[in-house]
Amino acid sequence: KLLTGFKRNAVAGSLSVAMQQPMSYVRAAMMIHPKHLAQAMLPQYWKGSYQEMMAHSGVAVIKNMGRFDMGYGASAKEYLMPDAPKGNLAKEVYGKFAEYSTILPEKMDQMIWTRMWSACKIEQHEQHPDMDITSDEFLDLVGERFNEVMRRTQVYDSVLVKSAKMRSSSFNDKALTSFMAEPTLTANVLYDAYANRKEAGGKAMLAKAAVTFLIGAAGQAAVKA
Repeated sequence: KLLTGFKRNAVAGSLSVAMQQPMSYVRAAMMIHPKHLAQAMLPQYWKGSYQEMMAHSGVAVIKNMGRFDMGYGASAKEYLMPDAPKGNLAKEVYGKFAEYSTILPEKMDQMIWTRMWSACKIEQHEQHPDMDITSDEFLDLVGERFNEVMRRTQVYDSVLVKSAKMRSSSFNDKALTSFMAEPTLTANVLYDAYANRKEAGGKAMLAKAAVTFLIGAAGQAAVKA
C-alpha cells in the first residue's frame, strides 16, 4: 500500500506523465503500418471506438481498471462497486483526490488506446473488405489483433508484459522496479527484434524497432525538456 500510494501521488496531476502517453502510439508502429495509425487519428474513424474496444477486448478492460503500468489502479472491489463506502471520511476524501488528480493521464491513455483500436479496425477492414465492419465476427477479429498489438507494444498490468522482478512480491523488488514498466517493455521489444533478426523479415523488423525506439526517445526527451 505504501508503494501504491507513492506511485499514485507521483503520477497525480503530472503534466509530464500525461504528455508522454502519446509516445506509446509511436511504439505501436512496430506492429501496425504507420498509415493506419495516421488514419486512425481522424475523428470519423475513432468516434465510437471506445465502446467497441471495451466490448471486444479483454486487454482493454484490464487497462480501463486503471492498472496501466504503475500499479496504482482500482482494486477489483473498487472497480465492481465504485460507490461502495470506503470506511471513513479520510479514505473518502483521499479516494476522491486520487480519482480526480489522475484524470489527465488516464484520459490521455484512453485517447491513445481508442486510436489504436481504430488503427487495427482500419487494418482488418483493408485485409477483409467483404466483412461487415459492424458485425460481431469482424469486431472479434479486430479484438484479437488489438490484443496482440497491445501485448507486444504497450504497458498494462499483466504477467504477459511484466518481468519476473516486477511480478515479485518482495518489497525491495517492487521498489526497485517502480515506474520501470515502459523501459522494460522497450528493452524486450528491441531484444526480441535483435534475437529474431536472422528469420524471414527479421532485419526489417529490427530496423523498424530501432527507428520507433529513436523516435519515441526523442519525443519523450522533447516533452521533458
